[in-house]
Amino acid sequence: YISYDPNKLIGVEIKWAFIRGGMVLPSVALRLSETFARLYFMHTRTYKIDVVASKKMGWFMDPYVGMGLQLASGDLDVPIGGPGGLSTTLSQHESFSPMHAYVGIPLKFVLMTLTGEYDYSFSGVSVLGLKASLAL
Repeated sequence: YISYDPNKLIGVEIKWAFIRGGMVLPSVALRLSETFARLYFMHTRTYKIDVVASKKMGWFMDPYVGMGLQLASGDLDVPIGGPGGLSTTLSQHESFSPMHAYVGIPLKFVLMTLTGEYDYSFSGVSVLGLKASLAL
């Protein structure tokens, strides 16, 4: 959760490992997530339901692969000023629900985990990301 008026970012994720991996088999989990963003004149909301498989490769790496459905919607409301104090708003609403697949490799260090992830949406959008997280 991040908030700085008038902006707000909220994200929630729940994961349930219904198959616990062992020495040979990977772990398999169901992951549900929601993200909400309000940034000035843009509002978005995304829901995801994914199946994720991961395999522990020693203490330093847990690669994972996943696939699921994302339900996304967004609104754009841009105020436009006109002559003589007249104003109007340019508005647009979009919704889509494509499937997506992703793969990631988290590398664990003493107090930090560095994760590289590639996410491909079947609507044609690819995302390559790098995330750093601290662990105490």
